[in-house]
Order: sequence, then structure tokens, then C-alpha cells
Amino acid sequence: MDVEITRHGFGYDSINDDFKVIRQVMHKPNSDIDSDIDDLPLEDISYNLFWEIYSLRSNSWKKLAFDVPHNYREEGVCHDEVCHWLGEDGYDDNNYDEVYLLSIDLSKEVSIITPISSEDDYFWKALLVLNGSIALISACAEKNTFHISILGEFGVKESWTKLYNICPLPCIERPVKTGKKGYIFPTLNNGKQVCFDFSTLMAEELNFVGYRYW
Repeated sequence: MDVEITRHGFGYDSINDDFKVIRQVMHKPNSDIDSDIDDLPLEDISYNLFWEIYSLRSNSWKKLAFDVPHNYREEGVCHDEVCHWLGEDGYDDNNYDEVYLLSIDLSKEVSIITPISSEDDYFWKALLVLNGSIALISACAEKNTFHISILGEFGVKESWTKLYNICPLPCIERPVKTGKKGYIFPTLNNGKQVCFDFSTLMAEELNFVGYRYW
């Protein structure tokens, strides 16, 4: 059977004192074709994907019956026994900005979808954990700015609260990482990295050039 692991997460289940791995599995539509999930039209992948979870305690995999859309960005975060990904419901040329948060509780083994307000100017989004909360970075290259919103309650679109609006940051392309002390490291359009400190609201350009793959 030809399969591809498209998304995965790892975390601790305190209710059952267990470590778990969650992953999204895709059955390739044709084993003779090397198809990537992000290159396939929705009609070709909607019935080929499923989620499953591994329990270290039982040393077994279990298929999960999640009735959720299938388009998720690869990079996710795991925090407080919940794994999160950004989803793009109905991703196509006409519906590219319908972004939501998909959260999977490792203890309860349930999924939660939290809608995210659409902002056409903010072309790039990413998740991070900031001060113990799930946060969303939204970047806008044209305005040389980005902002960070904190999630207050799962499943409630209105619970996103804008915490920082950082502008202007000249030549910003997109933020890429967070540090242990709340720093973020945006990539400038010249490829260089910037360290931003939330405690001082100051940015410092780092003396190296990062790898740009987009």
C-alpha cells in the first residue's frame, strides 16, 4: 500500500499518562505517480486522507474519524496536550484566504475548528506559542508590517485578540521562528534575519543570511 505521512504531531496525554503521536495519512491515488498532497485537486484527495493516533502505552495505532477538511499547512505546534495546524478550507484559486485553526486534543482524541478572520492584505500566516497561549502571526510585505493575535477560546472566532501590531519593519518578507524568551525572527527580502524582542519592542538585524525557499 503506497501511503504518505502528510502531517504529524507529538505530545503527552496526562489523563492516561501516555505519550502519543498524531499523524495524517494519505493513500496515494496511483502508486505509479509520485503525487504530493499539495499538488492534488480536492476531488482527488478528499477520500484518500485520514488521521490516526499512536499510543506508547498500548503500542498501537488507532484510526480517528474526524469529519474535517483536509487542507492543512505542514508546520504546526503542540501545546498543553493539543496539536494545532492552520487549515485552508476549500483551498483553490477562488477561496485561498479561508483560513482556520485545526486543533486535535491528544487526551480526548477530538478535533476542534476555530475560524480565523480573513485579512486580504496579510498574505502569510503562521502559528506559535507565545506566553503560554496559541498565537497567530500575520505578515504583510506590502505594508512592511505584521501583527500577532492570541487565541482566547477554542472554537470561537471572536476570541482572537490582537496583541501586537508591529510596523514598519522595512523589507519584511515573513516571520519564521520564536525563541524561548518570546523573540521572533522575521526574514527580510534580502534574505537576512531579524531578532525582535517583545520585552523591549526593539528589532536587531542578525549578521547572517537565511535560506529562502519560497
